[in-house]
Amino acid sequence: MSDSPMAPPPRRGMLRDLRHMLLYAGKRLLALLFTVLVGVYLTIIIANMGGQVDELRLVQIRSQASEAVRADPAFQDLTPTERNELIERQVSQEVERLRLDQPFVVRSVDYLQRAMRLDLGRAEQMHSDRGSREVYDIIVERLPATLLLFGSANLLVFFVSVFAALFLSRRYGSALDRSVIALAPTSAAPAGSTGSS
Repeated sequence: MSDSPMAPPPRRGMLRDLRHMLLYAGKRLLALLFTVLVGVYLTIIIANMGGQVDELRLVQIRSQASEAVRADPAFQDLTPTERNELIERQVSQEVERLRLDQPFVVRSVDYLQRAMRLDLGRAEQMHSDRGSREVYDIIVERLPATLLLFGSANLLVFFVSVFAALFLSRRYGSALDRSVIALAPTSAAPAGSTGSS
């Protein structure tokens, strides 16, 4: 009776379950990847204000090129027209190097590809403790301290919350208990809306 012909062999059932589990995990992984891609792309568009930051970069490039040409004694003998042509050549070289001459949509896709490879470029104002201006190096250098701070804060919040909940459970219905219940929805508000981020 235990070896009925209707029951599939246990090994075949395990392989089927494993296949279903891997299929489910693959779908979830693809959904997560798609969500990250959309989130990063929206961040690029919002942070760049639809290309407005690139316009500011053009102004900054022109200003830096003008200052560099005017401050260099080798270019003092040039006529204003020659000096302006030199500035325009330097600006166009820098614009081409930074690919600011391409449409914003093309650049934003390039930014997305670089962000997904964690090629975050070089910082202009910051540097790591080792002197690197690579954004990746700056982030990796500060990541352990950030994780320690984040983890410690979460542990502290967890234990304080547990002890506060135990304390309030012994004073059910008190004014303090009712106040905490009334204020509980405020903890679900996004951090940006309360100004705490």
